[in-house]
Amino acid sequence: MRKIRHQILFLLWTAFGLASCSGEFAVTGDAPSLQGGLLSVGFEDAALTRGASGVSVLAQGMVFKVYAYNQGTVVGNSTAPLAEGDYLVKQDAGGKQTIEAVSGKDLKLYAGTYDLYFVSYNSDTDVPSVGANSSVISGLKNEQDFLYTYMKDVGIRSVEAGDTRCLVTLDKPFSRKCSALRISVKARTAEEGGHPVQPLSLEVVKVNVSGLSNERSFLLGKDVLEASTGYTGKLTFEKDKGGNSVFSNNTETDVTLARTSSDRPVLPTDGSVELSMEIVLHISYANPDTPGSTLQNDYTYKVVSTKALLAGTCYEFAFKLTFFDSYLPANLQMDVIPYVNAPLNTGHVGG
Repeated sequence: MRKIRHQILFLLWTAFGLASCSGEFAVTGDAPSLQGGLLSVGFEDAALTRGASGVSVLAQGMVFKVYAYNQGTVVGNSTAPLAEGDYLVKQDAGGKQTIEAVSGKDLKLYAGTYDLYFVSYNSDTDVPSVGANSSVISGLKNEQDFLYTYMKDVGIRSVEAGDTRCLVTLDKPFSRKCSALRISVKARTAEEGGHPVQPLSLEVVKVNVSGLSNERSFLLGKDVLEASTGYTGKLTFEKDKGGNSVFSNNTETDVTLARTSSDRPVLPTDGSVELSMEIVLHISYANPDTPGSTLQNDYTYKVVSTKALLAGTCYEFAFKLTFFDSYLPANLQMDVIPYVNAPLNTGHVGG
């Protein structure tokens, strides 16, 4: 009887040991007594981003976060990830993109099979974070990019005995969950009909956009952002952090040359609320009453659009001053041009 009892105890101990190596256990905090069984997870190949179609590369210096769950976990609002890690996109001496863990923040897992979810603000400073005991990322806002991808059934194991690292190929590109806006303004050419009063200079002072989405949230494992609670969001195209105009060619003397803004990330909209744009232009023009002299003034134009802004797409709202008269209402024509594969300008995102 004693021999049978010893055999049973041996089998139970062996089963526990096998389970601890097969990925049934993972930790998010420090567990010094178990650290020897944990593997540091690294990633290889370029971290890619994708709009509605096409592929572009994440800029050097961008950071992203990865969350790990046991294989097949149905992720809900109150599901907490098993572990997480922060990673940085770098470039080696040969120009190839590499991915390195942020110091002390590499993903650590026991050998096993996991589902991994990756998120990024396309920023060189901040990374998205889920709430406590949650898999929801809240507070997503306009002027902030948001990228996401996932990998299911990822095997985590060391290649050689005693190795404490596992290298995973990040082979699924990130997709953009935001839209982007670009504003351009120019005057009609003489060949297109000219103007009753010829503008001599054209400067975009600012463009105020309203009717944008309120803050949104994102549940890991879903393909789209959570529905917006409303469309009272606003955005102003005016100055960058250095106090410079965000519009290129803004001081050019050729008024028919487009003054074009940088791309600004915005949350998607469904078109149920009009996008309202207030365009303020500073125009100098030939004085019709005093030949050889000029006058100048600020002119405000208001335009609305019911265009829905889709995720992964950049929209250029192209304005053309088609009729300028210092005494009569001027006419500003608008065209909306979608750019499906337009990389967002990371210089204006997140930091």
